Amino acid sequence: MSEPLDLESFRAARFLPRSTSHLGGDLKSGGGGGNSGGMEERLVKVESAVDHMVKAVSDLKTEIRDLRNSVETGLRETRQQNWQYFLYSAGISVATLGLMAKGFKWF
Repeated sequence: MSEPLDLESFRAARFLPRSTSHLGGDLKSGGGGGNSGGMEERLVKVESAVDHMVKAVSDLKTEIRDLRNSVETGLRETRQQNWQYFLYSAGISVATLGLMAKGFKWF
């Protein structure tokens, strides 16, 4: 049977923060009074960060679409050039073989 999970060692192993002080302080608990501990401010920060992430993802999608179109165009042009080079090389080869056949008096 395995041992129960120790939360502190889990946090240390997974690099989880031990508090929310980096978000503007810990929440107040107990004692009544209805203090939310700055939850509204934190929520505004999170919503702002999410909005920035959505914009960044949208920008990345646009950049990837443009890159894909650019690559497709480049590949199309490269294939056309390769075909032209192949025909040019084939013509040179046939001409060279013709000259060799004439020189060796094969016909």
